Amino acid sequence: MTVLLSILKILGIILLCILGLLVLLIMLLLFAPVSYRIRGETRQGQTTLKVHGAWCLIAMRFSFLMEQGKQLAVLKIFGIKAWKYPSDEKAKQKVEKKKVKKKPKKKSGEKSHKEPEKDLEQNPPAVVQEEQTEKQHEQKRQKKTYKKKFVSVFGKISKTIRSIVEKIKAIPQKAKNIGSKIKKVNQWIQDEQNRSAVRFALGKVIGLLKKYGPKHMKADVAYGMEDPAATGQVLAVLSVLPFLYYDKVSIMPDFEAERFYIEGSWDIKGRIQVIHLLKAAIQIWRNPDVKHFIKQF
Repeated sequence: MTVLLSILKILGIILLCILGLLVLLIMLLLFAPVSYRIRGETRQGQTTLKVHGAWCLIAMRFSFLMEQGKQLAVLKIFGIKAWKYPSDEKAKQKVEKKKVKKKPKKKSGEKSHKEPEKDLEQNPPAVVQEEQTEKQHEQKRQKKTYKKKFVSVFGKISKTIRSIVEKIKAIPQKAKNIGSKIKKVNQWIQDEQNRSAVRFALGKVIGLLKKYGPKHMKADVAYGMEDPAATGQVLAVLSVLPFLYYDKVSIMPDFEAERFYIEGSWDIKGRIQVIHLLKAAIQIWRNPDVKHFIKQF
């Protein structure tokens, strides 16, 4: 009995240690801040982006690099590489494919000059006649294939004409459907519960941005849209974000732009705690107006 009790004690101690470690990991995951840094630059349509994230100093590190159309992502746990994209095997396969493409093709010019002489020596006149008859049969077959292609093209043209006519006939019904959809959207916008759900969710998101917005931010960005009204709308949305009022942040809208563009550089640093993100998500999910909003989809 004493041996059995001692074994049970040891098992109980091991289970308690495992539970303690699990609780400690959960607490660290919820309360330990995740630091991040985002650096980037956009010039003449080319974007360079560098993202670094760290949790519990060296416990977990993540880095992402995008430069000249290439992406590289690495995840390290206690300094050991746990995940990489693209993997080393994929990189090797790409290099091998490039090598295969670069291999020179064999020239067939020399063989083509020598082939007629060999044919004259090896092929007797009877064989030549058989080849001529085969060529005549092939020509007849080609004529038949041309007729089939012509018939198939004519059939495709007739089908396209029929489909165009059917689409023209369906325009009035589509117009009715669009009108009913516009009415539904108008009712959805005028619903007070939907408005309150959007206000509640936006309030939580703005609160999180105020609390966990970047602590350090440098930015010098210029942007423009094809429509000056759209440029003004984007500026109005950006003006709501509190961290854009830092001294080292400059955002210049271009109301005379003829096309969409973004140019500039940025450097952002900050920290996030998962517990507050989880709390805000639960509050948004449990809100009755938000539930009503979600049920409509």
